[in-house]
Amino acid sequence: MTGPVLYLHGARDGCLGAELAEGAAAGLPDGSRAELVEDAGHFLHLERPGEVNRRVLDWLGPAR
Repeated sequence: MTGPVLYLHGARDGCLGAELAEGAAAGLPDGSRAELVEDAGHFLHLERPGEVNRRVLDWLGPAR
């Protein structure tokens, strides 16, 4: 069984370019989301912790 996925990618990722994220949603299970995090690179959770945490908490919200 596969559930929906939240895929976050740094818009300034120098290791895996942001263009890889453009088609990511098509390969994810139904109900998934793929989002770019502006002003973040490869380590977006360290570079933009507040933004990443907000998106994860919104994703996990009361409906999950």
